[in-house]
Amino acid sequence: AASAIGATFSEGKPFWSAGSTFGTTFGRSPDRHQHRRAEIALEQRRIELDDARERAQREVRAAHRSMVTARKRLEVAQLGRGLADRKLSLVLVAYRTGQADSFKVLEYQDDYVDARLSVLAAAADYLGSLAELDRVCGVAADPWMEE
Repeated sequence: AASAIGATFSEGKPFWSAGSTFGTTFGRSPDRHQHRRAEIALEQRRIELDDARERAQREVRAAHRSMVTARKRLEVAQLGRGLADRKLSLVLVAYRTGQADSFKVLEYQDDYVDARLSVLAAAADYLGSLAELDRVCGVAADPWMEE
């Protein structure tokens, strides 16, 4: 039966057929996908860079504020030391003239020593804040060691 059908359509002549298949991808091609992934990665890196810049700016601003505050504390401590020195000088004069007792002199001496310690503590805080500001700005910690 198969040969009868083949003979009917081919009429005894050899039957040839040829064909080809074409393939295409629907949507985006792999190159476009790769390009889009690269664009997304680039945008992520830009966002990360912007975040890093903002963090650095916040750190520098905070370090600068800390340094300014420490400097003002040092100035106030120095004024306090000057006042304590002046008060001690006055009480010593009063002691020599008999207008103040030794307890008052000791009290003012303690105030003077406390004021000097406050200046030292404020100076240490100020130097620490300067070092922190240098660190966040990327400045060398010891400029005398550079060549």
